[in-house]
Amino acid sequence: MKSLALWYEKSGNGQDDNQNLELHINFWKLPSSNTFKRFLDFGFKIEHPEFIKKIFVFLPISINKDELVDVGKIIADHKSLLLTAIFNEDYKITFEENTPYLEIKDAKDKCQFWLTLLRKISSSKNNRKYTEPIFYVSKEEYGSIITIELPEYIDRSPIYFRIRIASDSLISLSHIFIPNDSLFYSALKKVELFDFRINSKRHLPASVLNKITESNLFNLTKINFFFICDSNEDILLTQKQFIRTRVLESNLWDKYLNFSLQKKHQLLAYQWKLLNKDHSIIADFSLLIKSQFKHYNWINIGKYLLVLFLVGLLLNLTSSFLYDKIKNNSAPFESNSTNSSKITTLDKKNDKN
Repeated sequence: MKSLALWYEKSGNGQDDNQNLELHINFWKLPSSNTFKRFLDFGFKIEHPEFIKKIFVFLPISINKDELVDVGKIIADHKSLLLTAIFNEDYKITFEENTPYLEIKDAKDKCQFWLTLLRKISSSKNNRKYTEPIFYVSKEEYGSIITIELPEYIDRSPIYFRIRIASDSLISLSHIFIPNDSLFYSALKKVELFDFRINSKRHLPASVLNKITESNLFNLTKINFFFICDSNEDILLTQKQFIRTRVLESNLWDKYLNFSLQKKHQLLAYQWKLLNKDHSIIADFSLLIKSQFKHYNWINIGKYLLVLFLVGLLLNLTSSFLYDKIKNNSAPFESNSTNSSKITTLDKKNDKN
């Protein structure tokens, strides 16, 4: 089992209390040519960004720069269309020139947050101070660390930004196996155990634990987790019961994902929500999902058809053998019956003579 980690470094603006964070997570498992494409989205809503210098996300997988995406830019490109779909609210977006902060207002024209665009760079260079938010990825001994750096002075709050990890390595967060209790079943189905953890200390490498100890953990006020998969996939078991399920409109979310689904596929989104009731601290998060999906293993299907053929052939040979055996055993009786009939006929002729 592997765990992600999330922590931050304080700014020099004089705030000792740990900062609040509302976290949105989308895990996408999309069908694609008898396999799946996986995406992992993180959305961060920060009440007081002026007290945060850097945000760190540890991933127990190795990713590169090209597999990291600023989703805020995608949202901005499609204006209010995607905002309404993502937040399920009647939001509208206000653009300002030469600024990475876009004002998001509700139907009553009240500001809800500032959508923040991130500029992706290769790495942090010589402690250079940037005037706009940036993000980059660096290699870690047991994975990768995504770093989001905020400017020293931010006069807007709360801010919201969203990043995406689009990597085939995300499959290592799951354990996929073929059931071996039935040859036919294993030819058509696979089972996946998706074990998602954040800040699970016993599943983190020592180097990451040391970084967390030297920095600060967020006070997680809310966690919204969505697992999105094909409607043909069955959820067999979950650690926590999801609160709702809804169908996603493919033509709309194609724009969000920049990934085209075949028309025959329909996506379902399962939602889990965790709140810090009574101002209790959410220090970590874990969710286990067991699902079952179609997978055509042509080798096993071939074996199954071969077994059916051999069984059918054996039954046919057995029935032919039994038929011949019965026929051969009944032949002497038929011969005796014929001879008896001939003798009886001769007797009758003799009697007449």
